[in-house]
Amino acid sequence: MLQRTHAVQVEPVFREFCARFASPSDVLRAGRRVVDGTFRRLGLLWRADQFWKLQTALVRDHGGEVPRSYHELCMLPGVGEYVSTAVLVFGFGERLTVLDSNVLRILGRYFGIEFPDHARRSGRVRRWANLLAPADPEACRRYNWALIDLGALVCTSQVPRHDACPIR
Repeated sequence: MLQRTHAVQVEPVFREFCARFASPSDVLRAGRRVVDGTFRRLGLLWRADQFWKLQTALVRDHGGEVPRSYHELCMLPGVGEYVSTAVLVFGFGERLTVLDSNVLRILGRYFGIEFPDHARRSGRVRRWANLLAPADPEACRRYNWALIDLGALVCTSQVPRHDACPIR
């Protein structure tokens, strides 16, 4: 739901959705029109189609459960490297770094490395970034949330707020 949409817009829709549906099976029982209506509120109806395909695959191929394997997650409709990593970190407590261009910018500035944007897709860079993540699952979640928020609010690409940087 957050893809190309601000969190402040997504939050009320997401909360309603979670309160109504406990599982992918619940979503499928409610029907496609309900999913379309939910995603129409956020704009870009194509998300509804991807989401419907995802729910169908979860029920059909995984018994309604979210897989715990990076490879299996990446095989799901609409799920790529970033979402797979986020699910493993935030849902299952894996020791990984959710690496996007904002997080890569923070790490680059901190370590004095100039990364091209495509570096976030590099297996070597991902492995290096994963070594930086705390081993404790809850600390790892907080670390990732902190990096995501820092990149969105302080360590921005255009006008970084160095005076507000907690790392500085």
